[in-house]
Amino acid sequence: MTTTLDKWEGVVLNAVGVPPTLVLLEETIYPYAYIYDGPCDTVTFTFTTIPFTPASWVAGRFAAHCEDEVRKAGGRVMETRVYVDEDPWRPWTNWRIEIIGTSPTVAAGLGMSTGVVWWVGPLLLILASIGLIIVIYNCLIKPFTYKRNPALKDVKPGWGKETLIMTIQDSEEYWERTPTPIDTLEAMSEAELRGYLDQIAEEEVVTKPSIWPWVIGGVAALGVGVIAVKAMSKKK
Repeated sequence: MTTTLDKWEGVVLNAVGVPPTLVLLEETIYPYAYIYDGPCDTVTFTFTTIPFTPASWVAGRFAAHCEDEVRKAGGRVMETRVYVDEDPWRPWTNWRIEIIGTSPTVAAGLGMSTGVVWWVGPLLLILASIGLIIVIYNCLIKPFTYKRNPALKDVKPGWGKETLIMTIQDSEEYWERTPTPIDTLEAMSEAELRGYLDQIAEEEVVTKPSIWPWVIGGVAALGVGVIAVKAMSKKK
């Protein structure tokens, strides 16, 4: 999928002042998005690097490192998107990375963002670890409420044992359940882990009943009442 961004939020333009055209190289949705519903941050990180940076390699490496580094800092990541300016005539490379995740304070249950100080550190560490030399950057953070992504249930069959165990641990922590010993989880098969994760989701994610049966029933009752009143009026 290719996406053109109409507005460049960084500080570097090309020689004639035209905003660069960025294309979406990689979009990753992490397992925590399967369970999380609550306050989080969306981070827009724009930056410029030296020429001849292998864009597709960087996007893949960033996605692989992102979850680990954010977890180390005490947060959780739900989604990442990596965009790059692929114009071969520019003497630099423009990037835009978007991350949706929780801050350490939200992960600890305090429900507030720690702002730029929290996000810039892990982002710069990840980018440095994959060999990017950043010339200049800009970071914008906006808080919002994230809604869990149940569509991940469709891709869950492809999760490996390590991912399933991590997601179960996240689920038990998020819903404040008694944690299952790691030895017990490691002794379970992938099928058993998926089944247990489904069980947790069924027990914790309450589906709100539809109001339409009540609305239809109320309208029907009202209609019957009106007919009865008219019938009594005719008898009088």
